Amino acid sequence: DKCWFDSYIVENTDEKNELSFDSSIFYSILNTKSDEQQLIIKQKDETLEIEFLNKPDTTKNEYNKTFHIPILEYDYEELGVPEMEYDVEFSLPSKKIIETLSQLNNFGESIHIICSENTIELETNSDSGKMCVSIQSEDANSYAIVENEKIDLMFSLGHLNRLCMTSKLTHEIELNLSHNSPMKINYNLGENSHLIFHIAPKISDF
Repeated sequence: DKCWFDSYIVENTDEKNELSFDSSIFYSILNTKSDEQQLIIKQKDETLEIEFLNKPDTTKNEYNKTFHIPILEYDYEELGVPEMEYDVEFSLPSKKIIETLSQLNNFGESIHIICSENTIELETNSDSGKMCVSIQSEDANSYAIVENEKIDLMFSLGHLNRLCMTSKLTHEIELNLSHNSPMKINYNLGENSHLIFHIAPKISDF
């Protein structure tokens, strides 16, 4: 949402403007920014210009920086995930779920998620051992499940661990599950902005 920005200008509002660029380079650029600098991003023809300029009221004098990265031509088929009602919807504190997934990742490659009326069970095992986590529904920030429903799904623990790896975006992470459907992972950023991931279930190997 444009309210996230101090200034947001789009010259041609009749067209949807999509930009593709190397995200790893963009990440490296952002890591050079000082807290005392403001971020300015401009599209100039086939280039993305990124500037770090000192804020007007700053007491520190950082060096101004300018970067240019090429805008790439990226042919892809956009895969739309239809809006749907999920059988289970719950949210957990982001710090707790990130810590729990990191611990589970030490014991296996897949995570077994079992949701019933009162509990969320997270399980993983391998030749090295087995770990089970039981979360009572009242301990979740929110929890809703279709009456008399039970969800039993398997996912890649490595993929899920990477998708739930930061608590800086929001204080809680929302998870939505249904039989034979991708799991929806939602970071609610506020101001009608969301970061959403979908991850397909695996065939059970337990």
